[in-house]
Amino acid sequence: MRKSQIAGVFIAAAAILLLSGCVRFQAHITVSPDNTLNGDIVVASVVGDGANAKSDANDRAKAIEQKLLPNLSGADGVTRNAYDEDGYVGSRFSLNHTPLNAINSSGSEGSLQLTRTGDTFEFTGKVDFTPESDDVPKDADTSNIQVAITFPGTVTDHNGKLDGTRVSWNTSYEGSLDMHATANAEPVGPPAWVWWLIIGLGILAIVAVIVIAAVMSNRRTATSDATTAALATPTLDAKTATDDAIRQ
Repeated sequence: MRKSQIAGVFIAAAAILLLSGCVRFQAHITVSPDNTLNGDIVVASVVGDGANAKSDANDRAKAIEQKLLPNLSGADGVTRNAYDEDGYVGSRFSLNHTPLNAINSSGSEGSLQLTRTGDTFEFTGKVDFTPESDDVPKDADTSNIQVAITFPGTVTDHNGKLDGTRVSWNTSYEGSLDMHATANAEPVGPPAWVWWLIIGLGILAIVAVIVIAAVMSNRRTATSDATTAALATPTLDAKTATDDAIRQ
């Protein structure tokens, strides 16, 4: 059995989150059979009040990036763009056939980890965004914490929301996620009955072609016989008329 670490650990330190206010963390990752990753990851912090609020929010987002994704920026296939939406600023990372170790990290506050054993992917993760106090920030409902993993093969076990081969989990600033999913590493193919249906339709198509060809051949034969008969009839009538004229 081959076991390789193909997606690492995202850490969300509670102290950083509490200091930074609301955080938007959105990880939408597609795992390919060749052990590469595609997708987008957003790490952003809400813009507060004050003259330097936007700059401070950017600094907080970068601090979270360094804690969560220290190896992602600058990795092969990764493009980093500024993120500024809905009062949140930070970074959007676009992954395009990115090496698996680009998102590896480690920590003790929480993790997302995806491993492959043979032809099976196993995803486990736990991130806790529950604040230490009961004072929930006013923008908590906009934080939008999302983790979504799309597997190449059939999902065999999960505790999230399943859509095809995509499993997703969602929460907000004050929530926590405890996740797991298992899936096949090989791409999903059509079920066996589909192949039998295709074969059956192919056979019917061949039979239909043979029948149509036979019908057309019979029609051509019948048409040819009728034409021959029509041409022969005037000749016989003319001969009969000639004989009658001679006898008279």
